[in-house]
Amino acid sequence: EYLELFNTYPWSPPETYRRQEDALISGLRELNLTFRTVLEVGCGFGRITKLMLEQFKEIEHYTAVDISKGQIENANEYVGKEPRLSFIVSDSEDLGIQIKYDLVLSVEMLMHCNPELAIPNMIRCANVAIANLDNGTLDEDENGSLVNTFDYGRLYMALGCKKIIVKRALPFQLLWIG
Repeated sequence: EYLELFNTYPWSPPETYRRQEDALISGLRELNLTFRTVLEVGCGFGRITKLMLEQFKEIEHYTAVDISKGQIENANEYVGKEPRLSFIVSDSEDLGIQIKYDLVLSVEMLMHCNPELAIPNMIRCANVAIANLDNGTLDEDENGSLVNTFDYGRLYMALGCKKIIVKRALPFQLLWIG
């Protein structure tokens, strides 16, 4: 029922999310890296969680975090029984996770928090890479392409990431840690 509501939001048609999902999956595949452990910060109802687990069978453990207990319940229902998946209710600005993951993933989360507090937590949990895709600050350029008007990549770099590996017109950024 939540997915049905999501798909009918008037401000974001489903094709926008398909473009976003395609950018994320193709960007991660271009790296030819294996991510056995993944932390998703701000999983919402599980749209990206389910996509990642379907697309990357090599994932051994996937932890999905959201500040909302209701969204965690929605995600658990949407994703279904998945032995590689665990959920945590937690705030991205005060993330209590103390282990490192091969990939830390954030999709449309930074626009809902203070990125200067959330990003250091994500960097602390990342062993190899951070993937960030955030449509919260999109504008159209002179060609009608979507561009990110807030450069989260610059903030990630200022807070400790070493370099941006992939940056696309859709605001997908993959940042290297190790």
